[in-house]
Amino acid sequence: MSTKGTVVELRIYELKPEYFKPFLELIEKHWHIRCADSKSLGFWISDLGGINEVIHMWQYDSLIDRALKRKKLLENKEWQKGFLPKFFPMCSKMTNALLSVTEGSKLTTDFTQSSPAVYELQICEGQYPQEKVYSSEFLVGRFTGVYGPINTEYLLFRYIDGNTAFNHALQRNQEKGPVYELRTYSVQPGKFAQFMDVMVKKFDIRLRYSQPMGYWNTEVGGLFQVVHIWEYESLGERAKIRQSLAKDHQWQSEFLPDFLSSTSRLENEILVLSPGTSLCTDFQPSDSAVYALRSLPLPTTFAVLSDEEQLVARFSGLFTNSYQGEDKEWEE
Repeated sequence: MSTKGTVVELRIYELKPEYFKPFLELIEKHWHIRCADSKSLGFWISDLGGINEVIHMWQYDSLIDRALKRKKLLENKEWQKGFLPKFFPMCSKMTNALLSVTEGSKLTTDFTQSSPAVYELQICEGQYPQEKVYSSEFLVGRFTGVYGPINTEYLLFRYIDGNTAFNHALQRNQEKGPVYELRTYSVQPGKFAQFMDVMVKKFDIRLRYSQPMGYWNTEVGGLFQVVHIWEYESLGERAKIRQSLAKDHQWQSEFLPDFLSSTSRLENEILVLSPGTSLCTDFQPSDSAVYALRSLPLPTTFAVLSDEEQLVARFSGLFTNSYQGEDKEWEE
């Protein structure tokens, strides 16, 4: 496939938590309109690195080609009246970037589609170092930012399933051991009492499947946030637990409605223990204890700990963005 002069648009929509499922139903109904004149490279649902996000990529012959096709789309009455008025209230943030296929690379989409497939979008400042691509991973495309973030490369990898993606991430970071999920929920100001009420009364449903390492609410930094960390043997174990929750009628009907209507943003990150470190949780619980979560760029040198502080864990980020979906374009 010749990609000389090709423009690729990356679009990321962050949905309000309570509107995520309604949005998917809405876009499925109107997807044929969006694809009528534009070539979709993919449409994905975020799973790691961001929650309640949808990511899509579009290929155009040039910026003029993009402008003409966007103009035609906006002139479509069904899109204007049937989609946009319903979509805008569901969305809390929209971003895009215009990319070009990195010189010396190619865009490849002639693979067999599969429902369990997982995509990972790696975003890095400067040029991404050349790495060996293994037989079980597929480099869909390597892109360079043109408009939006510049001096930035984007690599889109495809894996046959979540465990394969996880194993390759471990190989890149030369890590072994369990995986940890850091989840951060931002609560709408004025609805913190509603949020805590549903957590106190109904969170035991979640605890039937696994136990958190810890659960905290913020005092300094991002206000009206709760932070929790979960340990899993692998991404496969995490996926099974998340799938079981999705099928749990009590979780879906008694917990999620009040939870989603009280939150404004949900975020997560996948972590592993940093090399040469261990998890330390053999301390006495105390109501007066305070935890500080520090996010630092690598490489980082730590000062000697004082007698009044204890390092519970030191983690390294494993995934940037990982997206899951049906691995197919919607059809009418």
